[in-house]
Amino acid sequence: MRNRILILAGMATLMSCSSLWAQDSKPDTSQSHHPEIIYLAAPDYPDSLRVQGVEGAVVIKVLIDTEGSVDQAVVLQSAHPVLDSLALKAVGECRFRPGSQRGIPVKAWMAIPYTFRLPAEDEQDDR
Repeated sequence: MRNRILILAGMATLMSCSSLWAQDSKPDTSQSHHPEIIYLAAPDYPDSLRVQGVEGAVVIKVLIDTEGSVDQAVVLQSAHPVLDSLALKAVGECRFRPGSQRGIPVKAWMAIPYTFRLPAEDEQDDR
C-alpha cells in the first residue's frame, strides 16, 4: 500500500510540473497567419440588372478549409437577391492559401466584399 501511494504522488508531481511548463510557454505565433486570397473570382453583373440601376455591395463570410478551398459561404450583407447569388457563385471559385497556427493549416473564416457598381455618367459617355 505504501508503494502505491508514493507512485501516485510521483505521478501527480510530474503532471503538475508539465502543466506549469505549458503555462509558462507562450504560443509561437511566428508561424501563424490568416488565410490569403490567391485567386479572387469576379462575379457576373448581368446587363438586365445594370439597365434597372441595381447596384450595391455584397459581403460573403467564407470558411476556408485546410486545402484553401471554400467549405462554407454565408451572405453577411445583402444588396439584392440576384447579386447575392452571383457573389456566392463567384466566391465558390476563389482559391486561398489556408490559415495556419504553429505552422499547421487550419480552417478559418474571412469576409469577402463584392461591389457591383454602375459606371458614372461621364464614364458611360467615353464609350
